[in-house]
Amino acid sequence: MNNMNGAGQPADQRGLLNRAVVLASSNLVLFAILTVVNMVLIAVDASISFSFSAEIPPLLIGIGLSALSEAGSAAVAAVFFVLAAVGVGFIFLCAVLSKKKPGWLIAALVYTVIDLLLALAVYAPYVVAGEMSPVAIIIPLAFHIWMLYYIIKGISAASKLKKLPPEPMMYDVPFTAAERQDGQASHVSAPADSGNADNAEAPADNGNAENGGNREQ
Repeated sequence: MNNMNGAGQPADQRGLLNRAVVLASSNLVLFAILTVVNMVLIAVDASISFSFSAEIPPLLIGIGLSALSEAGSAAVAAVFFVLAAVGVGFIFLCAVLSKKKPGWLIAALVYTVIDLLLALAVYAPYVVAGEMSPVAIIIPLAFHIWMLYYIIKGISAASKLKKLPPEPMMYDVPFTAAERQDGQASHVSAPADSGNADNAEAPADNGNAENGGNREQ
């Protein structure tokens, strides 16, 4: 019973670790979707914005819109729009690729940390000056910490998965094929027996020939 329990524990542990990696990837997908929603709200000049998103892509959208409305520079605005699309696209890329290659979670971790530092740098001066409510920085901070928790948990799970023993390989033993081969082998031996019977009959034929010769004499 102890051996059976010991064999089941790595399998259960492997399932939990795989689930942690998948959960980190799924949260990155949610991170990217919420960021796109926030970018759209900023682009259409909506009266509300989303705090549960990344900060870099929406900020780039805002800078691009300012360049377009104030300076009338469509080229500069297009550059910022492309950079915003690349930023949110990178989150999607990390989310998709990390399901098969958990190393991409490390790239997502670096991006999220940079995004968090940017949020603090942008909002903290306004909060300190009293021009913005502390809630405006607390919500993005809590959301980024929540994301970092699952990403770090996924990275740790991926590292532990590498240290687990490989899964046992299961092979299908071709018992039916083996029986057929044995049957064929028995059929192959049959001609050899008939050959021996022919050899056994040959002396009898020779003897009859000699008897016939004696009779003729």
